[in-house]
Amino acid sequence: MHVLIVGDDPDPVHPMKLDLKNADYQVSSAQSVMRGLMTFRKTHPDLILLDLELPDGDGRQLLRWIRQHSSVPVIVLTACDTVVDKVELLNLGADDYLTKPCHIQELLARIAVHFRAAQVETLRFRELTVQQDRRLALIRTREVALSPREFDYLVHLMRRPEQIYSRLELRNVGQGQNTDNESVVDVHVANLRSKLGAAGAYGMIRTVRGVGYTLRT
Repeated sequence: MHVLIVGDDPDPVHPMKLDLKNADYQVSSAQSVMRGLMTFRKTHPDLILLDLELPDGDGRQLLRWIRQHSSVPVIVLTACDTVVDKVELLNLGADDYLTKPCHIQELLARIAVHFRAAQVETLRFRELTVQQDRRLALIRTREVALSPREFDYLVHLMRRPEQIYSRLELRNVGQGQNTDNESVVDVHVANLRSKLGAAGAYGMIRTVRGVGYTLRT
């Protein structure tokens, strides 16, 4: 699992980075809103630790942008400790928050909780909602009947809408997928695209010629 730390102060970031690596997480870090945005786009992390105090702006800016493009869990690290501040962060799209300075064991526990929750989470992208635990896909309120392979492909694409996935990556998604060759992946994606379009989500899956597939943001 890949964690992105966005924070300006190097003192807490460096020990935190080491602690997360010792806990077997892959870790990237960025020290500004702009670098955080660039690193997010480049690395597609599974979780973000976001400090609000950044040299080129407020971390809330980055949080708003992330929530417009991704459902990745975001834990905010903040010096603010009032109810009003916490409610604001949650309303902006934060999944959790920790008051600085935070204890590494509590941080690791919070991260573990969010990764466990990600296994049954509800994913949303544009007018599409997917409930993983019920294996249910909805376009607005209309259910889309998908095969197990089509559903698994859709979940994989929705986790990181801006990432391009190769046919080989999609082939290995879900149980038993590695029995498919890459041409069969194209058939499953074509069927998925057709079903989404029939339900009103036209052009949601984009083909990147010679590379693979991504969701159209």
